[in-house]
Amino acid sequence: MGRNDKPIIIEFNGLPGSGKTTVAKHLLGILRQKEIRAENIDNIKKKLKKDNKYWYLKHTNLKDIIIIIHLIFLLIKTKPFQKKRIRYIKTMYLLYLIYNKKLKNVEYDIIVVDQGIVQAVISFYYLDGLSNNSYKKVLLRLLNNLYQQLLIINCSIDPVNTMNRIAERDNNERRFDNMTYDDLEKNIQTQVHMFNQLRSSQLENFNKIELNMDNNPAINSETIYERISL
Repeated sequence: MGRNDKPIIIEFNGLPGSGKTTVAKHLLGILRQKEIRAENIDNIKKKLKKDNKYWYLKHTNLKDIIIIIHLIFLLIKTKPFQKKRIRYIKTMYLLYLIYNKKLKNVEYDIIVVDQGIVQAVISFYYLDGLSNNSYKKVLLRLLNNLYQQLLIINCSIDPVNTMNRIAERDNNERRFDNMTYDDLEKNIQTQVHMFNQLRSSQLENFNKIELNMDNNPAINSETIYERISL
């Protein structure tokens, strides 16, 4: 998989507290130990912002206006307005630009994304309860032309385990952290349904790996490495 002039993008998606970031860090360590040129998406975004705070304006053209229109449609579709929507919309669009325009001829062979476009779409859909057709169409537009370049990591975990992990978090900054157990259980089950639906439909044609996040992170990282080293 992958193209000669672009790196492989490894994008994780899964329930909150499932361990996406932990496995992504383990994977980066393995890749660098194997002397594979790898970087995480956060460092790439920081570099772009440091070089030019408004870099995305320079790289937006007429074709991208269609994407922007669809994202704005999502932004205003449901009421009352919620500020969190803006963050997810911005994440989707910036990642779309990076994936399609900023990774050509870079010095990296692999980019690791622990919170990518798929995760942002699910978070946005969960927040606003948009219709299935709305978020599926947007996801397809954002991921268009990335079938050879993108490796989707579907992270699955026993919902009880992810609820326990959320309960053990030290901070209370995320939306799930302050929920009662009953509310948390209900919301986790909603997301399980959404992920299953998305994975079985819109992501079926992508290269992907199904990970059991109840396993040790090191084992899951090796599973990914073995796949991309074939």
